Amino acid sequence: MKNIFVVGCLLLMACGSGNKQTNTTDTLKTDSTNIPPVTNIPIHFRQINGYFVKNTLNQKDSIACWVIQSQPIFDNIFGAAKTMNNTVDTINFDREVLLAATLPASFEKRTLGLTNYKLDGPVLHVQLSVNGSGRKESYSSTAAWLGAVQDIPGLKEIKFYNGDLLIATIPLLK
Repeated sequence: MKNIFVVGCLLLMACGSGNKQTNTTDTLKTDSTNIPPVTNIPIHFRQINGYFVKNTLNQKDSIACWVIQSQPIFDNIFGAAKTMNNTVDTINFDREVLLAATLPASFEKRTLGLTNYKLDGPVLHVQLSVNGSGRKESYSSTAAWLGAVQDIPGLKEIKFYNGDLLIATIPLLK
């Protein structure tokens, strides 16, 4: 029961309105005596494949963004899509943070992709793109993008963009 409460709280934090912009510049105070500067650190993004969005996710936002730092939270949102011909990537939550974005279920074939990313002090900016074929399918599906980034000391938050439009600001819990 406790896990359901924690997951619910995290979902509420991560699933803010897709059109809402969060301004957290006032709360981003860095304790410079304990945290090394985050600039000049190479970022290693790793595309994560082999997962689907579980049907239990009731998404209302146009794009929902996630910063997942534990296996139980991940398992409540995503499931492995193992077939005979694919490989399901693994995430090491001790050394990596999972960034994800999902679209609501649709009968139109759509994809989400990483366009660009940039580390700016304690903030990682992640730019995504949404592409739709306009082609209708006979079934609904939920497009998702998942990427793992190494745990970066001093990183405080992730900002997600759809093109140049800020869609979510999510603080790191660690």
